[in-house]
Amino acid sequence: SQLGSRAPGMVGAGLSLPLACGLIADGIHVCDETLRLALRLAGDRIYLITDAMAVAGTDLAEFPLAGRRILRQGGALRLENGTLAGADLTLPEAVRHVIGLGVAPEQALAMATSRPARLIGAEARIAPGLPANMVHFDEDWRLTRVWQA
Repeated sequence: SQLGSRAPGMVGAGLSLPLACGLIADGIHVCDETLRLALRLAGDRIYLITDAMAVAGTDLAEFPLAGRRILRQGGALRLENGTLAGADLTLPEAVRHVIGLGVAPEQALAMATSRPARLIGAEARIAPGLPANMVHFDEDWRLTRVWQA
């Protein structure tokens, strides 16, 4: 539920209580102004998520899904009537997006890695004997390489 002046709803609860908040940082599901506000109010409790469809990261312009035609339009996946159908956002793209909004790179990386890891009780560090997948970004924060444990 939305933030209201007399009823804070889920947004108000998420920002005012000591809860972790997952956000789809694509500028569409959560607009950049709202994302900046959430980061200001609950910065170290925010982690990045995506509800990306399988075509995210490809160049497909349209595809069928459950008998409906899904179109890639302006960074989003939409039904023919314009309704948002899902994110066209990979997690590395979310990292790049929040860095573009002024989030420090180490914070953006934590939002995609160590914060969600801690939420599920996983080790959020790199050490001998612990599993670790690693990624490499170029100077423009585009994913260039992945190493999997």
